[in-house]
Amino acid sequence: MCEQCHLFGAARLPLRPGYQAGANLGDYLAIYAYEAPDSSRPSVTGHPEEMKQSACWRLSNGRLWCGSCHQVHAEVSTAEVAPGYDARCLVCHSRQSCNRVRATVEKMNREDDCISCHMPKRQVVESAHVAFTDHRILRRPRPGPAAARAPDKLKLIVPAELDDPVAATRNLGFAYAQLAGSTGRAEFNRRAAALLRPLAGTHAEDAPFWEIIGAAHLELDEPEPAAEAFRKALEKDPRSAAAHYSLGFLLQRAGRAVEAVAAYRAALESDPDKAEALGNLAAAYFALGRRTEALAALDAALTLEPGNLKWRAMRAGAAR
Repeated sequence: MCEQCHLFGAARLPLRPGYQAGANLGDYLAIYAYEAPDSSRPSVTGHPEEMKQSACWRLSNGRLWCGSCHQVHAEVSTAEVAPGYDARCLVCHSRQSCNRVRATVEKMNREDDCISCHMPKRQVVESAHVAFTDHRILRRPRPGPAAARAPDKLKLIVPAELDDPVAATRNLGFAYAQLAGSTGRAEFNRRAAALLRPLAGTHAEDAPFWEIIGAAHLELDEPEPAAEAFRKALEKDPRSAAAHYSLGFLLQRAGRAVEAVAAYRAALESDPDKAEALGNLAAAYFALGRRTEALAALDAALTLEPGNLKWRAMRAGAAR
């Protein structure tokens, strides 16, 4: 239940909706982490994985969990927080087991509790101005060097009842595609395409499957396999707005404005609110000298996204 929000991972894929408390989260979400994570900084949503690195968790035989320390069904006042955590540590540990002698100045300026020493605040990956508690519960916490991040591989970190190896491979390919979008790293697009292409012809092959492959090739600046993948997506789902739009983009980039217009219009038939299709449709109309239609498409795009500076500049230039 906690990990729905507090364990995002490097990538996560919804498998099906309708999670209920007590069910196996892995049946509803596939959550992935790096095999070699950067242990020098915690993540805002990585505390459960940090906890599982601790000796406390390993020696508890799985009994240590979020609710061991956090009051999940009650509000706790600020004055109760530190002593409450201390009491939980002392369920397994004794005060005599801590042989650290604090300096006088340290006693004056810091709380004399387990958490301040063994679970200090650290800067998080996602923000330069936020600190979160280190849930690794280290015996002697100290700053560590950033982990080397090349190459990065993903591992599944939520126990899951996977249907079969094909489903598992598809999920992993989708996870790498998601990671490519969040990091901008080309190798993740290559990995996504390499994992998914061998699954063509299996039950994993549907419109989103080919859309992901097409998007990976598009980001890798490989227009021919990208166009082929988007066409295969349209064979599976002729109303796929994403595939029509992406195919239109490739046609427009190739100077085939008439075909691009047809693709964008098909995308808008499936999704009238697809603002990027309207913006590109306007540019294609301008390229064909169809000014009235271009302005209508541009005005519709700006209605959906009035803050788009590129389209505002295009509209201002067309008004001169």
